[in-house]
Amino acid sequence: AAIEATARAAELAPDSDGPVLQLAELLRAGGADARALALLERAEASPHALRARLTLALERRDAEASGEAVEALLRVAPLRIAEVEQAAALALEEERPALALRLLAHLPEEAAAGLRVDALLAAGRADEAEALLLTRPPEAFGGPVEQAERLRRAGRPSLAIELAEAGAALELPGAWLALGQARLAAGDAPAAAAAFA
Repeated sequence: AAIEATARAAELAPDSDGPVLQLAELLRAGGADARALALLERAEASPHALRARLTLALERRDAEASGEAVEALLRVAPLRIAEVEQAAALALEEERPALALRLLAHLPEEAAAGLRVDALLAAGRADEAEALLLTRPPEAFGGPVEQAERLRRAGRPSLAIELAEAGAALELPGAWLALGQARLAAGDAPAAAAAFA
């Protein structure tokens, strides 16, 4: 009965987000996520409806739908970096690096540097990832350990070793593991074993 009443309210007030959002929430609560997403996709492109659509797409782990919601949202509302980052991270987790890069292109250049590098590496664009890694401070990637790990994955183990050694000297969590992996990538198994010990 609640679904029918809310659907009727949506028909009577087509310019209002409220009934559509309530109906989508009722459908979600009843386990009809696909119907809720379809309803939100047909709704007017209001920021509230689009954010509800994005939330549902992220919860359903639907990279394509979350990407579409972000791009639609960017056309009608101010940018929220966290929304773009969430959708790009999901796209990357779902092995969709091109979608992640397309979404990240909407962000300011200084935002989400680590996620950008991860997407570039997943897309096979190690040279671009390396350039980004070499032009930003370690803090842009979460710290020297995280930057070292990404440099290793970008094929620059010698630079990764330098950063990981600095992290180990500072006793940063994960620095010895990053150092061992970088030394292993550089072909120095004995030194890697010492770092892992």
